[in-house]
Amino acid sequence: MRRSVFVFLVFLFPFLFNSVQAQTTQSGQSKAMMGFARAVEVADGSIVIGEPDNPHQPGMVYFYDKSDKGWSQVTSISASDGEVGDGFGSALSAHKNQLLIGAPNRGMAYLFKKSVDGSWSETARLSVSDSSDQSRLGGSVALQNDLAFVGASRENKGIGAVYVFQQKENGSWSQTARLTNPDTTKGFGFGSAIAVQEDRLLVSAPWKKGGAVFVYGKGDEGKWSTQQALTSKNADEGSDFGSSIALHNGTILIGAPDQNEDAGAVYVYRQRQKSGKWKSGGQLAAFDGGPDSEFGSSIEFVGQDVWVGAPDFDNGKGALYHFKQKNDAWTRVTKINGLDRKQGSEFAGTIAAGEDIAVTGLTGSDYGAGSAAILERDAGTGMWAVQTTVISEKESVLESITGNKVKCSDGKASAFSCSNVDLLSFLPVEEIGGSRGIEVNDIWGWTDPKTGKEYALVGRMDGTAFVDVSNPTNP
Repeated sequence: MRRSVFVFLVFLFPFLFNSVQAQTTQSGQSKAMMGFARAVEVADGSIVIGEPDNPHQPGMVYFYDKSDKGWSQVTSISASDGEVGDGFGSALSAHKNQLLIGAPNRGMAYLFKKSVDGSWSETARLSVSDSSDQSRLGGSVALQNDLAFVGASRENKGIGAVYVFQQKENGSWSQTARLTNPDTTKGFGFGSAIAVQEDRLLVSAPWKKGGAVFVYGKGDEGKWSTQQALTSKNADEGSDFGSSIALHNGTILIGAPDQNEDAGAVYVYRQRQKSGKWKSGGQLAAFDGGPDSEFGSSIEFVGQDVWVGAPDFDNGKGALYHFKQKNDAWTRVTKINGLDRKQGSEFAGTIAAGEDIAVTGLTGSDYGAGSAAILERDAGTGMWAVQTTVISEKESVLESITGNKVKCSDGKASAFSCSNVDLLSFLPVEEIGGSRGIEVNDIWGWTDPKTGKEYALVGRMDGTAFVDVSNPTNP
């Protein structure tokens, strides 16, 4: 098992025979990924990108706007009660000037509203009293008008549920319904993905049993009822059928990225006008795909066109496919290029698009820290092209500590938890040669037999750092 540590610390052990404990993150847990661009959205003309798993600060959501100088980060938000590891930003859904943000590690979803001056403020927290953090409430979200849908895919031992909230006239929100898995023989993880358009709601259950997507309709009294369960005999049991879904004007797209040795596929369903029933309309596949591409990991309607991501294509470089259709017939497929993708970048792991702007996540870039590509549509040709790649602007979350010992007091030494151990010094990974996303994975001590100098040999993911710790308060 790979050990993941993000920082290098030197501790003083003053009580040799007493129990000593030290932690390398504020929460005492190390994450393998920051998760930047694991969730993306387009909201009121802005590009919105979540970063739920930064190990040293609460989950963040970043906003990017375009000026004469190009695209740049204009603001960022976190939950008013945010804490390290809350998962805030794991799921995003925008409607007009409102944004719904999932924080599944807290079992919550948060609503933010954009003011006239462009700032975003928290307006509501959505949670349920009978749901625990293990339910992953907030792992998926959807927002439409005065309705908010929040998925809890792990509730009830993975059977799953979706909670429906409605905004009252006074602006407050309250739970109005709890939708449960209508047929566990077809799939578990109900609520893993949600899509809504007008009076129609899709909820997926992609785990086990081949997977299924359930179609709900809204009645006259506002009650949501199951209309149909969509499955496919062609989908493998482990295909992850329904891990991504999209709905637009009588067409449903269902991703099965693990189908056929992870080559992936997208299943198409069309609604019959007379009966209202949904019927299979074939499937989409990558024209140059192969095993381990995971085509269908992300899906987005762009008008009548469709974008499909295959983030593991070409050893994880990733690919984004653009399907054009006319009169319910697929007429052309092309790749959207223009980005220098590296192995493991996982380009097109997530997608969100507006009328003329779009964003797609490179969820594996920078050793899993993540980045995002912003695209624009050319007004003359209608062609899409990548304009820039963005990452979260670096903040001084953890500063170096040198020169003076920091005593362990009330279980803390600076930002770090401790017990019977003082902190002599601390160096962030970037000060021992690590770039963005780099973790350290091992550490050894060595004394030069000729000079007597003491060194810490710190193994990084991309190399080894030699740190002189002869003076432990000034390494």
